[in-house]
Amino acid sequence: MTIETMTTLNSSAQLINNPEAAVTALKNSEDEGVRYYAAWWLGKNRILKAIPLLCECLKDERDRTTLGGYPLRRQAARSLGMLKDSQAVTPLIEALDCSDLRLQEAVILALKNIGDRSAIPALINLLNPEIKDKPTEALIEALTAFKVWEVQDHIEPFLQDSSERVKCAAAQYFYALTL
Repeated sequence: MTIETMTTLNSSAQLINNPEAAVTALKNSEDEGVRYYAAWWLGKNRILKAIPLLCECLKDERDRTTLGGYPLRRQAARSLGMLKDSQAVTPLIEALDCSDLRLQEAVILALKNIGDRSAIPALINLLNPEIKDKPTEALIEALTAFKVWEVQDHIEPFLQDSSERVKCAAAQYFYALTL
């Protein structure tokens, strides 16, 4: 990144210091870094009126990495999780269909933070063994937070997973079950 680019990004980001500036930047900026920062700012500052706009960002196709990831979508999901409003649940569930695993993880964590139990069927559906690539650790943590005990048989195999983090999430699930 050149000094000119950093200066432009810093000066643009500094202009995002109120809800109107953040919304305008998110809607109109051509700079993906500025849009990302605006999405973060709206969540961090709990700007509830931005929920519809952040939900739109969950479908944004402009900011895509060479590896197929969607940084703006991920940040929009994280910000919606910070806002903890149930009106974001349906758009977040729809975003689970994206192949970006980091976006799926951000969506699952946002759904967990919102705490709306209407998300549970979509989370249970992700346990389907035919779905190979999924953010398993976050999924098990969300099911634990929602106290979804009826999926014990699906969680048990993860106690033997090759990932220590997934094993720990599964163990935490079963520990929480005993409380």
